[in-house]
Formats: sequence, structure tokens, C-alpha cells
Amino acid sequence: MADIKKIEEFAIRCYDNLKRGSRKWHDHGEDVWEDHISLVREFAVQLAEIEGADKEVVEISAILHDIGKIDGRENHGEVGAQMTKEFLKDIDLPDEKKRLIVKCVRKHRSRFAQEDNEIEVKVLQSADGLSALFEDKWQEMTKKHMSKDDYFKLLDRTFNHKINLESAKKIAKPKFEQLKRNY
Repeated sequence: MADIKKIEEFAIRCYDNLKRGSRKWHDHGEDVWEDHISLVREFAVQLAEIEGADKEVVEISAILHDIGKIDGRENHGEVGAQMTKEFLKDIDLPDEKKRLIVKCVRKHRSRFAQEDNEIEVKVLQSADGLSALFEDKWQEMTKKHMSKDDYFKLLDRTFNHKINLESAKKIAKPKFEQLKRNY
């Protein structure tokens, strides 16, 4: 079993460096650890239990999934995967779990959501999508910076594309409908 505390400490250092740098988390400087990462982690563990996925893999992946944003948002999955691969060399885990964690970090973005990936990858993708719906600060900022039409397109893309597990859609549907009603 991996030392989660060591993984959390590494992730916090990465996210703190991101906050201190010129780039802002989700372009609005929220407290990364307290909001987005915690929410993705919570959803990932919940979905892993429902779907029978490896909880350790998805929890570690959720903690690390956005560390690559230090180099910007566009390629952060690939950058994060490389950072994760390097970091995991010193973590006591079987190689197969390490490989899967790196793959989860690499493929957590929407563009990979319709591929036939392992359940752990799908769990992280869906958990990240759920966080976009349930993260209040992100919702507030998105509404401020997008037209109503663009906002609704983003909601639809998140619900219908990134959230790729039926179990996650069941969690998302009431919130999705509420957000559309209460714009």
C-alpha cells in the first residue's frame, strides 16, 4: 500500500508552486487542494467503489491529475503524466499500478473520454467532470467569463461526453439540471 501522505505532500508542493507562479488555477486562483483536487478525489473514490475499480489507483490519480498545469493547461495531462512517472519511482507500489496511475493522469482530459480505457481511467475522467458541475467557485467564474450559449455548451459537453460512466451520470443529472435552470 502506497504512502498517501507522501503523495499528498508532493501534490501540495506542486499545486502551491502553481499558485505562486504566473498561472492561476482554473484562471481564478482558487485554493486548489481544498476545492478541485479534494472534490475529484472524493468522487473518484466513490465511483471506484461503485464500479469495482482499484480505489488506490484512482485516489492517487485524483490527487496527482492536475500537477502538470505548472506548464499551462493545454498539455497538462502529458506533463503531469511525466511528473507522476518520475515521482512514483520512489513510491512502494507494483509496477502495474504505477503504469495505470500514469495513464489515468495522462488521459483524464475530455478528449480521451470516449476511448475504450480501463475502468480506473474512466472513473478519473468522470470524477473530474463531476467536479466541474459541483465546484461552486468554478461555476461562478465560468458564468462570468462565458456567454450563456457557451456555458450551456460546456455543461452539455461535460455531462454528455466527459462523464462517461452511468453511475456518474446518475450523480450528475440533478446538478446538471439545476445548473441549467438557475443560470
